[in-house]
Amino acid sequence: MATGIIDTSIQDSIKVINEYYPCLYFSVVTFTTLGYGDFRPTKNARAFAAVKALFGYILLGILVSTIIYYLRELSKEPPKFK
Repeated sequence: MATGIIDTSIQDSIKVINEYYPCLYFSVVTFTTLGYGDFRPTKNARAFAAVKALFGYILLGILVSTIIYYLRELSKEPPKFK
């Protein structure tokens, strides 16, 4: 919110928004790497948005690998005792 985001739905002018919900929406869309394009970071926030997108990729990979690990552990047969 400190640097704001640019609303790209307005064609004729550049409007910088510093409101909570549009900035939260932009943050979630960037973190999940969806990138709808309705908002974009200001010039000062581009590096921050890029790092946030990279963290989104990393955390998605960790989440998927953790889920797969636990699913494999659940599918293993319990040890048989003699």
